Amino acid sequence: MAQIESGAELGSPRLLQSTHMILGMFENAVGADVSGDTAAETGDRVVPYTDGLTENFNSHREMLGLDGFQEIVKETSTLLWPK
Repeated sequence: MAQIESGAELGSPRLLQSTHMILGMFENAVGADVSGDTAAETGDRVVPYTDGLTENFNSHREMLGLDGFQEIVKETSTLLWPK
């Protein structure tokens, strides 16, 4: 999951690391007591994603990867929400 973080580097994606197994792959992959905390401010955006997005290829047969995904998130982080 990448989170757009406000503050010193406005629009700079911050990766929140997963701490669990692949969802849907194994029964009980995530326990009932799972939780996590992260600081968030008004205007921050959370962008959930799966490997299905980061493992896409472009016309040059290059994988988007996590760096490419973070770049897309950064480039679109200043777009306004529809009213």
